[in-house]
Amino acid sequence: KTNLSLEEAHRDLKISPAEFDEVAAELARTLDFLKVPKREKDELLAAFAAHKKEVVAGYSESIAVK
Repeated sequence: KTNLSLEEAHRDLKISPAEFDEVAAELARTLDFLKVPKREKDELLAAFAAHKKEVVAGYSESIAVK
């Protein structure tokens, strides 16, 4: 168990916005493959997207330092 925030947990990975978007796209394709209903799929993807800023913060910081 850890008390790390999403930002702290992903900072060293330096995930770019494009990489985050590709994971979201793969998640969407997987949900389609599993025939998850549109409403639930949209809710899950919205919840995932809501954390993009936190997950890509390490990448954004690494760009700002250069």
